Amino acid sequence: MNRSALTALLGSAIAHATVLSFWSASAPLTPPEIPLASHVEAILLHEAQNAGETTHESSPSAGSMPATLEAELRKEIEQLTRTTAMLEAQLAKMSQQKAADERQYAAKIESLRSDRVTAERAAHDLAFELSGSLIRNQSLTEANAQLAANLEHSENAARRAEDQLGINDGLILSLENTIVEAHIERTRLMKSQQRLTEEVESWAVKNSAARSENQSLRMTVVKQAVALADARTEKEQLRSHVETLTHQTAQLEIDIAALEDLLRAEAQAASASQMSAVTGNAIADVQPLPVAGNPKPVYPRLAIKQGIEGDVALNVRVSESGHVAQVSIMSPSGSTLLDNAAVESVRTWRFTPAYRDGRPSETVTTVPIQFRLVDARG
Repeated sequence: MNRSALTALLGSAIAHATVLSFWSASAPLTPPEIPLASHVEAILLHEAQNAGETTHESSPSAGSMPATLEAELRKEIEQLTRTTAMLEAQLAKMSQQKAADERQYAAKIESLRSDRVTAERAAHDLAFELSGSLIRNQSLTEANAQLAANLEHSENAARRAEDQLGINDGLILSLENTIVEAHIERTRLMKSQQRLTEEVESWAVKNSAARSENQSLRMTVVKQAVALADARTEKEQLRSHVETLTHQTAQLEIDIAALEDLLRAEAQAASASQMSAVTGNAIADVQPLPVAGNPKPVYPRLAIKQGIEGDVALNVRVSESGHVAQVSIMSPSGSTLLDNAAVESVRTWRFTPAYRDGRPSETVTTVPIQFRLVDARG
């Protein structure tokens, strides 16, 4: 024990002896009125109070201690020493417990801090997940709205389709009736086809017999065809000769008619010139006529190769000087080749001028053109 502890023990012993010697009625002191040297003195005072002892200030009249009191004092000191040792052991145990508790509390605090960091991270993750969930929820809401709109559109389309199906029920019934009628017609046609097949087989048998007979007839026809070809050749030669003569006759008639028209025109012109002195402007009209030497129309080679013939009638506008002002087709031949050849040829012709009231005038006349293969071959 240290010095302060011994001093406290001695003070306590003196106080106890004073109590035993002077059992007087002095007032007890409260713990704050006793000067304590250390925490141990306070503990000793507390133990003494629990044992029912009360300390008093020592009396200056006590001169010595009896032997009994000294023995009791020693016993008391020993008891106090044991109590002090016990209290110090309890204090050490409490200090160890406090240190253990502090370590435990520090570990718990560290664990709580770690849990707090984990919780903060979890809260951050939850906040991030919540934000993502809100975004996904918004996307799902928009998708749901779109799906609702699509569903409404689909329902409207379904209703329209149902209405259309209702309208088409009559058409479907009509088509079903048509299909039934078609099946009936198909059955009838199949029967007819079977009957025709049988007839064809019968005709095939008959045709086989007729084919042999036809073979012999074919030989006869070949012989007749040879004879007919010879006759046709002779006939074609005669026809060519006749066409040549006919064309020559027609050309002569045209030339004669042209000469007659020319002579008539000259006679009329002479008569008009003779009568002009007597009758003034009262002169008969004179129609234009082609002059001699106009080129004949060129027969197109392609038309000759294709064996095309025809007659073309042209409307020719003749100027006052007898030149051709315009040519148009009045009656086509049926072949563009012949029509174009006739127009190109007549455009270069010259005519005797037409006269009206004794003066040359522009007029329209008709010119016939004939295309004959006989002329082309000649």
